[in-house]
Amino acid sequence: MKNHSTCKEQANDIAEALMVYSNPEKAAFYPYFFKTGKGEYGEGDLFLGIKSKDIGTVVKMCLDTPLGVIDELIQSKYHEVKMCAVKIIVHQYQKKKDRQEELFNYYISITRYLNNWDFVDLSAWKVVGQQLLTWEEEKCHNFFDKLIASESLWEQRIAIVATFAFIRKNRLAETMYVVEKLLDHRHDLIHKANGWMLREVSKRDEALVDEFIYKHIRQMPRTTLRYAIERYPEDKRKAFLKL
Repeated sequence: MKNHSTCKEQANDIAEALMVYSNPEKAAFYPYFFKTGKGEYGEGDLFLGIKSKDIGTVVKMCLDTPLGVIDELIQSKYHEVKMCAVKIIVHQYQKKKDRQEELFNYYISITRYLNNWDFVDLSAWKVVGQQLLTWEEEKCHNFFDKLIASESLWEQRIAIVATFAFIRKNRLAETMYVVEKLLDHRHDLIHKANGWMLREVSKRDEALVDEFIYKHIRQMPRTTLRYAIERYPEDKRKAFLKL
């Protein structure tokens, strides 16, 4: 990358490096895949048609990008430029232990730009979840409650996906707490995220998920149920679907 003095110029250099990998056919397809039409959840995002691995190639060139430059990238109108910023944040959070609180706070300040499921799913558990693992239970639950009560679909999805960090540490209560509070949510993206996390919990404690399903079957969206029992034996899966 060129050594420009301003954050905007450095961000433009990174964007130009990404554009080398743009593909018009993919740029035409991605808006349908990521639901960016009028009234859809990703409304307004534009695409360059860049593969994830190619974004990763550019990210490796700018891992130490300062927050000022990241802030320019995350505000881009192009989805892949924002994804580059997200990947840099995740890398820095994982590698720079002395800056984790700063990066966590920055991440929470930019959630309005994380306006699609791929941004959230890549980063929420690796930044928010990892940070919350260091907190006391009451503080953690208060933070989850704040995200759950948000009017932002993406902050709500961050809440549930962040619990994957807890699952990986065999701490399952946090996931059950968040899923229960979001069970009545209207949006399919939350139904899917809830089912995904329940499925992950079932890999550690299937009986816990079974009990949860029996308790909440009347209010549980079918999408959530199907995702949650996806790995169950066929006979058990069919039995749950008949409930």
